[in-house]
Amino acid sequence: MVTTVLNEAGLAIYGSFPDPLPSSAFDPACQATFGANRTAVVVDSPYYPPAPSIDGSDPDARIQLQSVGTDYLWKCSGWTLARNWVQNGGQVYVGEYQLGASYPGNSAVSYCTEPGVVCHQDDIEIVFGTVPSPTAAQSALVTEMQQRYKAFMTTGNPNVAGLATWTAATSSNVNAFPLGSTGPVVVGAGLATWTAATSSNVNAFPLGSTGPVVVGAGLATWTAATSSN
Repeated sequence: MVTTVLNEAGLAIYGSFPDPLPSSAFDPACQATFGANRTAVVVDSPYYPPAPSIDGSDPDARIQLQSVGTDYLWKCSGWTLARNWVQNGGQVYVGEYQLGASYPGNSAVSYCTEPGVVCHQDDIEIVFGTVPSPTAAQSALVTEMQQRYKAFMTTGNPNVAGLATWTAATSSNVNAFPLGSTGPVVVGAGLATWTAATSSNVNAFPLGSTGPVVVGAGLATWTAATSSN
């Protein structure tokens, strides 16, 4: 089972930037992480447009950055792992928590307490059944996930009679299952976008010396080393 939550990067982005960021901050913030060439791929893609503001003011770049961070660090990596596992004979069930319970510490970031937002860690108390004063929806999800985890640990399949069918991932479609809602799970930027965004020079910077940083074994080497097992 490979699961993520709806707004994985929310805690990091809104915790680092408690005040709104101008729309002009999106490009340089991406460049600080991805470099100029890869940022161009991200910015030119249709997946991270500026979010229109209600009052017509300058869009808040944090909304875009949260989406980028969630896709880049969690969703794309997890879904790629799932597809690769299937390609090599494994069985994987991919899910996204669209309902959670604010984990202690997350409440310090107001974004993570907004209705409909599920930040990183907000699945923990759902899984372990430790949600304090849960809502009816949270209680139902706790019961569901404990049933599913029990089934998965005993049979390798999280499907349980009486619950919606959780379809296993394939090598071309992860069939992401919405946990805590009826979905859908938005696919967003796929592997092609992030492969293009990360396949060029990583521009590694030498810290504490004048460098250079030795590239060594690249993606092709490690893909070959891990694709058969």
